[in-house]
Amino acid sequence: MNGHLSSHLLAIFDAFVSLLASGALTVAGLLAEWAGVQNLVAGQAAIGLWEVWMGGVALFVGLYLVGYGRVVPRIRAVGNGSA
Repeated sequence: MNGHLSSHLLAIFDAFVSLLASGALTVAGLLAEWAGVQNLVAGQAAIGLWEVWMGGVALFVGLYLVGYGRVVPRIRAVGNGSA
């Protein structure tokens, strides 16, 4: 019984940490995109394009790789009780 409870709590903790990581990467991506667009409008194309590119990478990692690829399956597993 104790082993099952600790594995369930560990799965919940892991899902929570993954959710925080996904949120942090998504916010960082949005901020980088915003800064990139601002630099492009200001005429600084090189840094603006780099920030837009890196913001896109952060959004992809945050939303798809971590969010959809890691958080969603772990939350489903915790919800089904198969953690």
